[in-house]
Order: sequence, then structure tokens, then C-alpha cells
Amino acid sequence: MTAARSDIEALERAVQKALADGDESGLRIIGYGEVSTVVEWMSRGKPFACKRLTPFRDDGAAVRASEVIDLYMAELREHGVDVADTQICRVAGSDGRVVVYCVQAILPSPSLGPNYLREKTPAEAAAAAQSILTLLRRSVTPRLAPDGQLSNWAFVDGRIVYLDVSSPFLRDDEGNELFDFAQQMQPCPRRYDFP
Repeated sequence: MTAARSDIEALERAVQKALADGDESGLRIIGYGEVSTVVEWMSRGKPFACKRLTPFRDDGAAVRASEVIDLYMAELREHGVDVADTQICRVAGSDGRVVVYCVQAILPSPSLGPNYLREKTPAEAAAAAQSILTLLRRSVTPRLAPDGQLSNWAFVDGRIVYLDVSSPFLRDDEGNELFDFAQQMQPCPRRYDFP
């Protein structure tokens, strides 16, 4: 089941209100990435994990980013990585920019990598970590790489599921990044100059 576009638009209005008021009490924040935040939001009676990317200057840039994320998911799957079903939703921001959300069904908290390993014996945890390393070895190429950080993985009904598709580590044949990471880093303090 996918989230309704109108519900993601309502989420963006709630995010804009929180940013304007400095009050996030109207949002249920369930995760923080290095740059983006993940919010739980209801749609069609179901909870979704909604990761908001840094707003894009126009729809063309948002479409390009969405296409790279779709390509990233497809290539990961071709290399044997079980990627969480992800809906890419573009909505208008309040300032004329375009916001992209990566929307996924909420997974049970005990299935998330750190929580899952925390409940295992050392031998079980080592075996689970080794299974992620095996997936990484199989899928990392000069062109493609999933993020090996444990919090990007979940253990669901015997499957190892990759969650973080919003940072698509994907290059073209000349080695150039396909995703505009400099654009995504705009909210960070300007200590470094990005090309």
C-alpha cells in the first residue's frame, strides 16, 4: 500500500509549520540521518516512515534526484540486495522549492539492525553482521554501493532488508556521482566547499 499524495502534502505543511515555529511537537520523529529526518505519518490508516530530503530548487532537479533513487534501488536489487519498498513522492514546498520524500511502511522496531543485534547472543549477532557483509561484498562495485551502516538494515521475517535509499551511492561509467550530494548538504554548516 502506498501513501496518499494528499497526506504527504499535509506532512510537508506540518514540517513547514514546525520549522517556522521552532516546535516539532506536531511531528513524530522516528529517526535522524546525517542531514535528513524521518517522520512517522499516517496515510490511509497506516503508519509510514517518511524521510525528507533537502528541498530542491525546482521540479526538474527533484525529478532527476527521484530518477537516480529509482535507478539505485533497481541496481541494488539486481545485485541481490532486498530493498524496502519505497515510494518517492515530490511535493511543493512553501517557498517554491520542491521537496522529495522517501516513504516506506513502518517496520517493527525490533527488526531494525541495532535493535535486532542487541537482542542476540554474540554468536548470533556475528552471524547476522556477517550476512550484511556478504551482501555488501556482492553488491559493491566501482559504480554502486549500499551504505553498510547497521541502522540502514532490518531483519524482517528471515529477510535482510536495506532501508536507506535517500543517499544513492551510484556513479556513471566515468566515475561521476549521479546524485547531487552537494545540494543535499546545504543545511550543513559551511565549513567545506563542495564542488
